[in-house]
Amino acid sequence: MTQKKKLWAAAAGAVLLLVGAGSVVVKFGVAPAEEQLAPGSVQQSVEALPPLALDPAPAPTPAVSHSATPVEPARLSAWRPIGTWTGDGSSETERFTTAGSEWRITWRTTGDPRKVCALGIYVYDSAGTFVALAALRQGVGSDTSYVRAEPGEYYLSVISCASDWEIAVEDRS
Repeated sequence: MTQKKKLWAAAAGAVLLLVGAGSVVVKFGVAPAEEQLAPGSVQQSVEALPPLALDPAPAPTPAVSHSATPVEPARLSAWRPIGTWTGDGSSETERFTTAGSEWRITWRTTGDPRKVCALGIYVYDSAGTFVALAALRQGVGSDTSYVRAEPGEYYLSVISCASDWEIAVEDRS
């Protein structure tokens, strides 16, 4: 390759081609048709060319703007136990009082998976009005349901057949 072609190739940009088993061919720019590599050919050496000068990339525009005054992180409140219940059939819990507008019900069923049929946990307020369905599960399992309701007095109606269950209610403190 002549010096003129080398400069033209360096100005046009570089393309790195992986050819053959572990051999590397560095081809600068777009070569005329008569200089194209034949399929399957491998070039064993690389001619030294002057390094290409790259323009620095522009700084990315921030996607999020920041205020000049620092924001205080939100205070995380801990969960406070309200009550726990266990059973092996359908029943209602005694009434409990929540202080916050968000509380959670964690439940688990145990027993022989071949005999366990279902678990339903229904939330009612003190007047007996349905508030939420906390669980409806067939078979053995566990989960946590979150209830968003006004602070007040509630109870759970547990519908269960052929399973042992444990339920815990917690409130945000």
